[in-house]
Amino acid sequence: RKAQLDVALAPGKVAVTRLEGKALGGTVLANLLLERAPGGADVSGDVRLHDIRLKRRGAKKSNDAEGGMASVALQFSGRASTPGGLVAVAVGKGEMKLGDVSMHLPTPLAVVETSEAALSGDAGAAGEALTTALREKMAESQVKVGPRTIGIDVADGAARFAEFTLPSPAGATKVSTTVDLASLMVDSTWILQPKAPDVVRPDLPRKGALPPVEVVYVGPLKDAWSIDPRISAEPLERELAIRRMELDAEQLERLHRLDQERARELEERRRAIEESQADDAPAPAARESGPTGATAPDTVERQP
Repeated sequence: RKAQLDVALAPGKVAVTRLEGKALGGTVLANLLLERAPGGADVSGDVRLHDIRLKRRGAKKSNDAEGGMASVALQFSGRASTPGGLVAVAVGKGEMKLGDVSMHLPTPLAVVETSEAALSGDAGAAGEALTTALREKMAESQVKVGPRTIGIDVADGAARFAEFTLPSPAGATKVSTTVDLASLMVDSTWILQPKAPDVVRPDLPRKGALPPVEVVYVGPLKDAWSIDPRISAEPLERELAIRRMELDAEQLERLHRLDQERARELEERRRAIEESQADDAPAPAARESGPTGATAPDTVERQP
């Protein structure tokens, strides 16, 4: 918007010597040359975007630490039989520079915390309930994305950003992004790869890493910072089902051991009571003995 355009026309040539405007919250500077060529036309150009503001729609300006600045530089050229086909055949390179950028984005820690909540019963462990729990945790995650420089390749009608990895204590996130130049649609995939815990927890039977979760953002480039993600968590859902069954089995085994121990203690207590009662019982009284030690016979009084 608010574009200013300087154009120079010559036989078989159109030169946009200066294009300046606003886009993605920043400033666009570009030049473009379109020339007639045998069998079609040649195009070449240089596009630069400065001071792109990276902030989600609705984010607070004062208390929200999210956001930052970015810039893009892109050079391209190509030849096609028609002007409409120039975008599809253009090739080139460029780069995107991110400043000190922190944003609310998906992280492996969100996967770990959601999984622990699911196993304890505090969050859903399957279907839409699991996806919703993951989405809520990801919205709370603050990720430091920059400073960094990301290479860009232009070919086949798309600008492909070089894949990069965001390390974290809970794992790593691999990011790959493509922008379709004809439709200006962005397709960005974030693969969250949790790592195995550094400290073994005895209350969890499976000690390995959780499966990766795929988060995909698809939408118009102008809305890149406010697109709702699509989350694919089927492998995680299956893993949580297995871990839940193992936890249940271990809980049943623990209860069985407790029952056996309780039964043993009750048996020991019963035996101790019986032994105590036997010790306290009085001895039976002995009959009166005669001089020789024989028992005196019973006497019957005779009547005269």
